[in-house]
Amino acid sequence: MSSIWLGNIRNVYLNSFCFGYRQDGSFDPLYLAYVLRSQPVRKQIELLAQGISRFNISKNKVMDVEVPEPSLTEQRRIGAFFDRLDSLITLHQRKYCGVASWMLGVALVRLGSESDGAFGEAERVLQHGIGFRG
Repeated sequence: MSSIWLGNIRNVYLNSFCFGYRQDGSFDPLYLAYVLRSQPVRKQIELLAQGISRFNISKNKVMDVEVPEPSLTEQRRIGAFFDRLDSLITLHQRKYCGVASWMLGVALVRLGSESDGAFGEAERVLQHGIGFRG
């Protein structure tokens, strides 16, 4: 997995299983985050992995991985698009989790309202999803 840090501190600590790369500004950071996680680039990086239980990758070999480099303007547009898409996905996931939590709470409040009680209702919600019984 790759991560892009948007901060600008001279000395940054990374653990021994990470390596850093300070780019020269030829890549938009959000575009770079997307492209490093893209399937074609990940395939190139997977081929570099060595080891059985813990994979090691040579930093020098990673620096040879070919990354698409459209114009900086196009990179900004692509990076902004995927950043916005990621934000929308996160928003909808939070919304769904909020509804699921609320429904589970309603189920637990209904203690004794049905023959199987709240735990039966909670089990139904977990097995069949959120929905109203008619």
